[in-house]
Amino acid sequence: MRVAYREALTSPEFLLLREPVGKLTDHALAARLSYFLWSSLPDDELSNLAELLQAAVPTPGAGTSCDLGRDGRLRAFCTAIGLTGAGRLDAVAARRTFPSQAEHLALTMAANQVAVALQRARAERALRTETEALNRERHAVNVLNRKLGSERDKLQRLFEQAPGFMAVMRGPQHIFELCNQSYFRLTGHRDILGLPVREAFSELEGQGFFEALDTAFTTGAPYISTAAAIDLRREPGGPLERRYLDFIYQPIFDDDGEITGIFAEGHDVTKQVEGQAQLAFNEESIRLATSAADVGIWDLDLISEHLTWCDRTKATFGISPGMPCSMADFYGGLHPDDVDATSAAFASALDPRRRASYDVEYRTIGKEDGIIRWVAAKGKGLFEAERCIRAI
Repeated sequence: MRVAYREALTSPEFLLLREPVGKLTDHALAARLSYFLWSSLPDDELSNLAELLQAAVPTPGAGTSCDLGRDGRLRAFCTAIGLTGAGRLDAVAARRTFPSQAEHLALTMAANQVAVALQRARAERALRTETEALNRERHAVNVLNRKLGSERDKLQRLFEQAPGFMAVMRGPQHIFELCNQSYFRLTGHRDILGLPVREAFSELEGQGFFEALDTAFTTGAPYISTAAAIDLRREPGGPLERRYLDFIYQPIFDDDGEITGIFAEGHDVTKQVEGQAQLAFNEESIRLATSAADVGIWDLDLISEHLTWCDRTKATFGISPGMPCSMADFYGGLHPDDVDATSAAFASALDPRRRASYDVEYRTIGKEDGIIRWVAAKGKGLFEAERCIRAI
């Protein structure tokens, strides 16, 4: 039911009802205001009503009445709201017999109704406040979840795009849970997720990798290996292919410190290992060739100023095998009559504008034995842009 009302001019706590207080059903108003008034007074007599009530209405009790105004024309009634006495309900009328017995009962019932309305309004406010707090928390959780999801996606992309191979294996059987693209490329793109390592790579039996995984899982200590040879079948039914790997088996621990799996990470270093082997082979071939031809070789790094002579070259300067040497030994070992021409030829070979071939004959005086030897030398400079970085 709608309740027509007018707020008193001087206090937001007072409300003038146009209908009996017992018909009050507006819970929102009950929650907002503490005092309710009912009167048939005309509007022009209400200007000082709030002031009169504040000065004259008695303390709430079981239901008390008093006169208002200087001439006593107004009669006020005050009763406590509800059984707890929290708040009060006031009513005013312009007759000396107010309130009648029926009105007293109606106002008391209205007070109890207001009490219920106030309790309900308080509960609704508390529920609304709690709901708003939950909504704020829910929003914060959603924002955090979105942020965590973004970070998870970023880590997933980094995992997938990492240049080194990576895999996560769970449990003592080392069941594959995650692998990145580099791992699949290394292993021939076989379907291994969900399989134990011994089933996924049966050809590795006896190569020591299964035992290394078992040891890392049992002891909790990382297993690290460099340039480890592995024979893999990279195509179904194909032959075993020798690869070389740098890798680590890192145990994974849960919050209780128990080992739950292994994280494998590494790099395929086959090209580097084969390149080093080829370099060693070439160096040995050169050594054998120069030894057979009685030819010495030399190499000068102009960045670090490090000079490398083979034992045959050292012998032409009268230096024993295994002894260190430097450019001071080169210039100091030249015959005095050949120093200028040899130095000029060497400088011309290192000059980025001339880049001449180094092709000279000179005499040396043995550093250890003093023997004079004739040497025919050839070489060239190696350049980066306009800078000579090496002479051979």
